Amino acid sequence: MPADNLNELLYGGDSTKHIVGVDCDPKASSIRIFTRSGSATQEETRAFEPYLYVNGRSIAGQAGVDCETAELSGDAGYKFLARFASCADYEAGMARIAAYFRAHKGEFENEPYYEVREFAHQFMAASGVTHYKAMEWSDLRVLCLSARFNVADELADPQDKRHYITEFGILLGGEERVLSGKDEAKLLAELLGAVAEYDPDVICGHNLYKLWLPFLMARAKAHKLPFAIGRGGRIAAAERYVMPLAERRLEFARVRAFGRSLLDTWILAQSYDIFKREMDSYELPHIAHYLGLREHERTSESALEAARETADILRTLIPNFFHLCQMLPYSLEDSVIKGNATKINSLLLREYYRSRMALPYPAEGRSFPGGYTELRATGVIKPVINIDIASLYPSLMLAYRIFPQADLLGAFEKLLRELLRRRLEIKHQLRELKDKSAFSRLDAQQGTFKIIINSFYGYLGTGRMNFADMNAAERVTAVGQETVKKMADVLTEQGCTLIEIDTDGIYLQPPPQYRSKEGHDKLVELANAHMPEGITVELAGVYDAMLSYKVKNYALLETGGRVTIKGSGLKSRGLEPFLRKFIEDAIRLMLMGEDADALGKLYDDYAKKLADGKFTVRELAKTEILVDSLPSYQKKLETTRRNRQAQYEVALRYASRYKPGDPVTYYITGDTHKVKAYETAKHVANYDAAHPDANIPYYRKRLEETFARVKTFAGEDEASKTSPPLVGGTSVPLWEGSEGKRAKAAKLPLEKDEE
Repeated sequence: MPADNLNELLYGGDSTKHIVGVDCDPKASSIRIFTRSGSATQEETRAFEPYLYVNGRSIAGQAGVDCETAELSGDAGYKFLARFASCADYEAGMARIAAYFRAHKGEFENEPYYEVREFAHQFMAASGVTHYKAMEWSDLRVLCLSARFNVADELADPQDKRHYITEFGILLGGEERVLSGKDEAKLLAELLGAVAEYDPDVICGHNLYKLWLPFLMARAKAHKLPFAIGRGGRIAAAERYVMPLAERRLEFARVRAFGRSLLDTWILAQSYDIFKREMDSYELPHIAHYLGLREHERTSESALEAARETADILRTLIPNFFHLCQMLPYSLEDSVIKGNATKINSLLLREYYRSRMALPYPAEGRSFPGGYTELRATGVIKPVINIDIASLYPSLMLAYRIFPQADLLGAFEKLLRELLRRRLEIKHQLRELKDKSAFSRLDAQQGTFKIIINSFYGYLGTGRMNFADMNAAERVTAVGQETVKKMADVLTEQGCTLIEIDTDGIYLQPPPQYRSKEGHDKLVELANAHMPEGITVELAGVYDAMLSYKVKNYALLETGGRVTIKGSGLKSRGLEPFLRKFIEDAIRLMLMGEDADALGKLYDDYAKKLADGKFTVRELAKTEILVDSLPSYQKKLETTRRNRQAQYEVALRYASRYKPGDPVTYYITGDTHKVKAYETAKHVANYDAAHPDANIPYYRKRLEETFARVKTFAGEDEASKTSPPLVGGTSVPLWEGSEGKRAKAAKLPLEKDEE
């Protein structure tokens, strides 16, 4: 494939530069393209005919409106492309075709039509248009917004007339504005005026999707103000949207601002944390502190300061998505909220449309074995290194030519090879680059390529994707298991003590002769000598110590003193923040080789601080995510033996405010540890510092339980039963010796079932 075609495969065939917005005007059946030159925005109109993939002309005939049906090349499932004269015809025809299919479902082996949803996405997939070509992030006009209510954010209900906005903090590029006062209608009018005046390409806020936009829309309606945040003064519209995010699903009313992207740093932070899973909270001050943007977490309630934090977080987390958007037939907003498999599918669909090739039916998903994992040693071990295989699954797919069988164009392979080639080329450039600005730009670009490259395997195994292939995905994991086992054998032969093997990497204690930098490099070299062609082993990390507890549950101590904790068995997000901090401090002591008395002193310090009321209510409060809707929860209580849960009972008091995917933060009240949490839980926003009612005996009991559990992490009572923990290369249990009463490590759960 010629180089220009590879570029077209990645970035689309349309060369229009400086596009900052693409949207469809369904009434006119036209596409509006917005380009930027400096501060000025130009609007261009392009003709558009919506289209639908069908597996036969007969199903297209059920549309009941005129549509032109063209036969596509290839012998895949959807062999015809039906074009409609207008968006209205498309919607009417789609409704009739879908109704016909539902009524005659038993007559079809496969769904007879495939819809490329959303008109703007259809157009971009068909035309090759993408956003931001020849642009940098700094070229965009970005409006960052924060606001304050007369009540806590968590309780603000747009339907409650007692709740209202008191302040806006707005960043318009380099300009800062504060809008405040008691006249909510006037504040809203000023905000809408600022949007019209500044004409941003992007509007960003923290909790924008689930809090600010629904509230602003409802209040604008109540004050009879048109919520005109779209380009050209177009009114915003909302629709129900469900966003998959790792193992969770977020449900919210998605607001559409014509020609603009709406971004939520609450979503960006969770997307960033999917793989790291290190953030204890997704609240704005904590994210800013975690990312190193603030030395301490903000305590002020200033809307402007919150807007500044939002802008800083956006600049930090958006570069990969910005570069990705230059490739995808999606807006920046969609590039953030769509799943990676959907993004890869969109690149393949664009190429098949360009080639006028038939589309295969979406694959049905099924389960198959995953990566190889094995725990070989537990306890505190030092020193430790991590050796892994770079991009294991993508490398195996290329080395063994494992690609989806239905991809007759070979687009999957071409995309993967070209992305990998460009990433390696950029990494080579980065080694020689001195200019910081150019380095940041190229580094973000190679980071974008890395994210997509590592998603190709996931795409293979994702049901409902057109080119997914479960057999190919299963073969990749099988070859992956063989490869990592081979690496484990090589390292064992060199005298390494293997601690944990997990899919593509191994944590190990090198023998004395390999504990220098040169020794680490030698181990990597030896491992590479036994790898298949195209598979590269790398040194991924060097650590002073490791606490190995269970599979995928461990803690690492870096030379600089930073501790990283992985796995819910060690540090669950469902714990109260003060207990998470206690566990982190205790693990740090273990990793640094402190004795049991040091852990006992730490416990005493926390118990005293608790008794003296030194912890804030938010340090005591637990945050849990709603999985079910509130009606579903209530129905299950009535029809099954489901236990009541505190987060749902608290959320029920503010039913209109909470949907699946929402976090609920609550604390326990009372004066004895023997309470039922669901009966005594109270929303953290209702805490009155003048009349504190946090249940200190309850939290003392929680601390005791956590302390008992912590001692099992590396203690003789658990870890050393099967393989003695290694401390500095010896087999001495960490807590050997006497510490009196505290030495009896009771096996108590961190969480108790609530009756």
